Amino acid sequence: MALNVYRLSILIFVIHIPLVSSSGDWSYTGENGPNHWGSLCRSGSQQSPINIDIGKSKHDQELGQFIFSPDYFNYTFKYNLSNNGHSVMLTPDSSAQLTVSGGGLPGTYRLAQFHFHWGGPSSAGSEHTLNNKQYQAEVHLVHYNLNYDNIGSAATSKDGLAVIGVFLEAGKSVGNVVIEKIANRLSNSCATVLSSNCTIDNMRLIDILPFNHDNYFRYQGSLTTPPCSESVVWTVFQKPISVTKEQLQSFFRIQDSHSHELHNNFRPVQKYKKPVTKSFSSEGSRHVLTISVLAFSSLVALYSAKLF
Repeated sequence: MALNVYRLSILIFVIHIPLVSSSGDWSYTGENGPNHWGSLCRSGSQQSPINIDIGKSKHDQELGQFIFSPDYFNYTFKYNLSNNGHSVMLTPDSSAQLTVSGGGLPGTYRLAQFHFHWGGPSSAGSEHTLNNKQYQAEVHLVHYNLNYDNIGSAATSKDGLAVIGVFLEAGKSVGNVVIEKIANRLSNSCATVLSSNCTIDNMRLIDILPFNHDNYFRYQGSLTTPPCSESVVWTVFQKPISVTKEQLQSFFRIQDSHSHELHNNFRPVQKYKKPVTKSFSSEGSRHVLTISVLAFSSLVALYSAKLF
């Protein structure tokens, strides 16, 4: 019998949600920088991004398996790669039903877009930090709750958005296959200037997530760009994905709305006084590892028995 969804065992690591608006009168530096953003960006009580203190986060047994729709594993969809002056964003074609549920999420959420935050040639640029460590970059997969007609109406409701945040760690000899496709297009001047765009195909979105889906963090927060709406259920993965230096450097070619190189497009971490939960405990992680090693050993033994 065909399965409608693939079930993945997961402990949650993060989410970041920027609905990055096109251009606008805000920026990441100067008189329009984060210190001058108004509205909820200044007055809100659940603002993102935050520093995640692993030791202070509490294990929540309700944070179980995520369920990713089959389209997360599908190579056939096209993605539009565009530059909005604040980041580069990839939007799937309208036929893609890229949804996620489970994992303690209060509904089923459909992917609207994903985008990136990065530093510069000599600086890190993730928005969230982990035990005060800032990674080189961070990708945010922005989903909206299917209980709402569209992402605009969802963005005004507390349970409207679910953002998955994944850290990028540079310096590895082997990079990420999805980032490689994006980097190749950026290196060929696609989406490097405002309002330019092109398409990317033949990639599976599941490949931009860490191989270890088991460890993640959860908190209720906000968009990290104006208007900073407090409508985001954040999931931040603990484990980063590996990218090469060349893949990371491709983002440094991107220009902002003033035709300047776009570096350090991240909001600083915000004070956060509410609980941050996690899908794992140190004991549980060791237990899962032990089971995995035993299972692998059993498979090797079975295979060897068949050979000999």
